[in-house]
Amino acid sequence: MYYKTYIELITFCKHLSIRQLMDYKDAVKEMKNREFLIACEVLEIRLSKQYKAYLKTK
Repeated sequence: MYYKTYIELITFCKHLSIRQLMDYKDAVKEMKNREFLIACEVLEIRLSKQYKAYLKTK
């Protein structure tokens, strides 16, 4: 999948579940292009948000 803009790619990644995002990142890993980099960043942000939410419940 190729997206014309970064916004389209970020929006696509935003709507994936964490598991789907990890799978997508692994699928585009060989290309090492913007799809891979954006997927890594979105995944990092979403995981950090989940971790922070987890800490608040403790």
